[in-house]
Amino acid sequence: MKLLSIKQAADKLGKSRQYVWLLIKMGKLKARKVGSRYIVTQVQLDKYISVAEFEKKNSEINKLSNKLNESQLND
Repeated sequence: MKLLSIKQAADKLGKSRQYVWLLIKMGKLKARKVGSRYIVTQVQLDKYISVAEFEKKNSEINKLSNKLNESQLND
């Protein structure tokens, strides 16, 4: 199991450490405290990425569906 520091997780996401902390605080990314440091497993990071990609695609589909429904109502 590959362990990542908060900075390493942030680097892999292309985001700041503060962003990763926010994800952890919001419960969107699981982290464990080891001593005085927090770590994220690669598995948990991969799960977060998969969920985030799904949510983004689902949001885009919902927007398109809403536009389609609106255009059909206007016809």
